[in-house]
Formats: sequence, structure tokens, C-alpha cells
Amino acid sequence: MGTLDIINSVGASVGAVAAVSAAVFAGWGIRRTTNDNRTRAQPVLVAEFGPSEFSSETIRLVVKNMGETPARDIQVVFEPPIPEGEKGSHAWVLHERYDKAIPTLAPGQQLGNSWWLSDFSLDDPSSRNVRGLPNEVKVTFTYTGLDGVELSDFYNLNVRLVLLEGNAVSSSSVPGRLEMIAASTKVIADSVKSTIPRIAEVMEERKEPAYSENEDDLHA
Repeated sequence: MGTLDIINSVGASVGAVAAVSAAVFAGWGIRRTTNDNRTRAQPVLVAEFGPSEFSSETIRLVVKNMGETPARDIQVVFEPPIPEGEKGSHAWVLHERYDKAIPTLAPGQQLGNSWWLSDFSLDDPSSRNVRGLPNEVKVTFTYTGLDGVELSDFYNLNVRLVLLEGNAVSSSSVPGRLEMIAASTKVIADSVKSTIPRIAEVMEERKEPAYSENEDDLHA
């Protein structure tokens, strides 16, 4: 075998090895990309406290799926546990909602419940929750994602962070308009309240018989 033949043979072998290596790396890259895409497509459950849309004194617990695929067989655990409460109470509703597994939560779907209402009978209203629920809670999720993958997340929540948030209310917004209506209604109510005694006095005056000092005028 001549030198040229040897060079060609070696070159062919190197080329074959390179082709095989390229195919292997390409396959690895495709699998990695596929795995990355499926990982990004997994559901992501989030729990957070947020202000109620129409009340700055009410705080809601919101659970939502921020991922791209449905979360299934969702177990939600609260620490400390939610008390059962009286039937119909906010605590009872929360306990009923999360006591059993949630079958499915679709992408973008959320569950909301009233969690906190400050007690305005106290000097520091934000120190006590009328709802009877704690101001700090840990929420843990375990659920099934894409391809049956078991997932879990947990969130430590604190009501105080939301209570300390300040928001300006525009007079043209729905809450602003409601405040204006409430203020106007109070003015009307106060006006009516102050007018009622005077109306009662006038009605009493009209009930009294006419009186004349001249006896003859009475028999005329």
C-alpha cells in the first residue's frame, strides 16, 4: 500500500469517527433540548397573599398555576393547620377546599379565598384577624406534572408584608368611585338624621288645636 493510500485510509477513518461523533452529539443535543423544553413546560404552583380588589383591609390567599401545563392530584398542606371553624365561616371554607386533593388546576387558573380582615375594634387593627386565621403560614404543594413527574413547592407567607403596602386610589377607579359614593351617602344620611327631629316638631305643631284669647271669636 502506497503512502497516498495510507493517507486516504486514515482520512476516511477519521472522517467516519467525526461523523459518528457529530451524530452522537446531535442526538444528545436534541434530547437535552427536548428535556429542557419539557422541564419548562411543567406546571408551577404558587401561593401568595394579596389585597382584595375592593377592600384595602381585606387580604386574600391566592393559589395559581403559573406553568404551561395542568397540575394534577394536588395536595395542599398548611402549617399551622387551618382550623375547621364553624360551618360557613371563612376558616371552614378554606378547610373544605384544601382538605382533599384537588384533581386539576389548569394553566393560568387560580383559586382565591379571603384570609384576613383587620379588627378595627382594637388600637392596632392589623394585630388581630377577624377571620381567626394566622398572620404567618407555610403552604406546601405536592402534585403531578407532565409525564407523571412528581413535583413539590412551598411558600412562607406573611400577612404583614401586604398590610404595609401603600396604594394610591384614583377617584376614577372602581374603589375610588365606591369611596365617593360612600362619602356622599354619609352626608345624605347625616342630613336626614338632623332633619327628622325638626319634621317631628312641625307635625306635632300641626296636631295642636288653634287657640284664641278672644272668647267671642270661638263662638262667632
